[in-house]
Amino acid sequence: MWSEFLPAGAALDRLSDRIAKYRNWLFAAAMLLLVAAVPAAQRLTFDQTIESFFAPQHPDIQLLKRTREVFGGDEFVIVAWRQPELLTDEAGTEPVEVTATAGAVIRRLADGLSVVPGVDGARTRDLERLLAQSPRNRNTRRAMLKLFEGLLVSGDRGTTAIVLQLLPSAKAPVSRNTAIQAIRDTALRLQPGCAVAGEPVQIQEMFDLVERDGNLLYAASLLVLSAMLLWIFRGLRWVAGSLLVVLGAVAATRALLVLAGAQLSMVSSMLNSLVTVIAISTTTHITVHYRELRMQEGLTAEQALQRTLRELAAPVFWTVVTVAAGFAALLVSDIVPVRSFAIMMTVGTLLVPLLILLVLPTVLASGRYVP
Repeated sequence: MWSEFLPAGAALDRLSDRIAKYRNWLFAAAMLLLVAAVPAAQRLTFDQTIESFFAPQHPDIQLLKRTREVFGGDEFVIVAWRQPELLTDEAGTEPVEVTATAGAVIRRLADGLSVVPGVDGARTRDLERLLAQSPRNRNTRRAMLKLFEGLLVSGDRGTTAIVLQLLPSAKAPVSRNTAIQAIRDTALRLQPGCAVAGEPVQIQEMFDLVERDGNLLYAASLLVLSAMLLWIFRGLRWVAGSLLVVLGAVAATRALLVLAGAQLSMVSSMLNSLVTVIAISTTTHITVHYRELRMQEGLTAEQALQRTLRELAAPVFWTVVTVAAGFAALLVSDIVPVRSFAIMMTVGTLLVPLLILLVLPTVLASGRYVP
């Protein structure tokens, strides 16, 4: 189709000739880009807050912020464990008390958890402390236990818990993730077998699982597609070329996001694996075309490279632009993670043809034989 337009066709011929001539320099530029992008890409973080699901101007988020400003933090972490002989005889004539053994365990754990960075130690609540502060009256103590049931003590009186309140994020010396992990480590060290729960813990675990699954999907898709390329083309250089395009596109995308101050969201955790699929499908199409020219028409490596560049420039360009436009269409969404996903995938998709121009010319024309 391009041959019908002489200026465009002549310009494309000159461009393909120059790309073929300076392919080794382009490959060196790709390696420099990869080396520079990888350290920056490692700094891309995951926004693990509920606020990331909403726009900053959303009325519910504004109400949440005002509530926290007025009443302070409202994030609680519960540390619970089975405690034998927790209480004295509740049916006896004496007011129920926490036994000496259980009290020592509770105090040791409460004191250790209260000094964890990010925890508001002054607001730590435990069964022994609250019972000690209540009147020493049998009926009052029974009513207190009923009140605490399901929170600080179980219905069978065999499990107890400590409730920790986290400092507001703006005042905390460490991040939420660091504080929760420190609580978990301290609790398990002081009381093996205990459980750590609560809303912030659930949020952290949810995001951790999403991030882990995203990385697993990326590694699995990269491994499976590489194995398929190796089986189809029977040559390591074809696999290496596709992998370099994928790694370069992913690293460059993540580095640009770091420079822009962006963070991954729950939806955009699939960034790596989706860029992998786009990059490998495109490089496979180019590789197949190049190999057909070499094997069926007997062209030299440089001739096949130049012709591949000329014949596939338009199809690859418009395919990539169409995919990028499809992702960009998600920008109309009112959901913040979807909009961030649209931006990241649009950038990642548009970087794929750039990496192809930098990497594939050298990879395609580097071998003397086509297996």
